[in-house]
Amino acid sequence: MAVVHRGAAAICGAVVAMVAASCTPTGPDRSAPSPPPSPSFPEPSSSAPQTAEEAALAAYEGMWAVVVDASHDGVTEPPELGDYAQGQAHALMVQALESAAEEGVTYSGDPVLNPEVISLAPEENPTTADIEDCADGSAWIPAENRTDSQIKPRRIEATASYDGLVWRVSEMRIWEPGSCD
Repeated sequence: MAVVHRGAAAICGAVVAMVAASCTPTGPDRSAPSPPPSPSFPEPSSSAPQTAEEAALAAYEGMWAVVVDASHDGVTEPPELGDYAQGQAHALMVQALESAAEEGVTYSGDPVLNPEVISLAPEENPTTADIEDCADGSAWIPAENRTDSQIKPRRIEATASYDGLVWRVSEMRIWEPGSCD
């Protein structure tokens, strides 16, 4: 899977479409081992990102990498998702994957992400980061379900939180198609 990132650090349209349309893949049993992360996503490094902004973006991108892989394989609750997402954001992604599995929808292709951190708080030693993205999922939805309204990029607003050890996406809102315009 080759997720294309536009912008400096850089899902989206399809999970966006999954969430909005409540569709995603079916497939392997939840207990089956998950495939290794896609080589197109940055592999986790042995050292932590140097800045809060880099770490928050890594959590956001890692969350989407796990969700995209799961959408290709029909996994409804990938265990790795907890490494990158928690709370409302985690629940939203699991709900989208489960809805897709219930409908027997499998995804292929990859979304295009363009996330950026728009604010960090507090300024010194940040523990929250607000992220905005304009996700293009036009290449990541099933062709049979594609409509013109689904292929328009969607605005995504996310909040990543630092618990003293790791950054995870904790909240997320996915706007309607065309909301990036």
